[in-house]
Amino acid sequence: MTVCVFGYDPFGDALDEIIRGKNIDNHELLARRINELPDLKECQLVFVSEREEKRLPEILNNLKGVGALVVGEGENFAERGGGIQFYLENNRMRFAINVDAVQRAHLTVSSKLLALARIVHDPGHPKGN
Repeated sequence: MTVCVFGYDPFGDALDEIIRGKNIDNHELLARRINELPDLKECQLVFVSEREEKRLPEILNNLKGVGALVVGEGENFAERGGGIQFYLENNRMRFAINVDAVQRAHLTVSSKLLALARIVHDPGHPKGN
């Protein structure tokens, strides 16, 4: 399983150290730094920093049909089509899940995780969960 950071990398060596030797369902976790859009198709999880958010539409378009989860931290990231957005609220780390984006990635999210998240949808999606 390949965890990719697109463009600017706020993690440095910490990401490599955290996932070194880790496996998910007997699949080794690998970290890659990606700067070119076509290379994203090799990723199962893509992190997009706030610095790269202006390229989010291009990134999402390039990943159509790939099944990669796109995670980010910028304002309205999830509302703009990202799968999971991390944000600070009252000095606490929170997260939002765009259930439409997660479904596009052919993933499911547990009800327990959804209960902890702020649920959002793609633009133009009927309101409601």
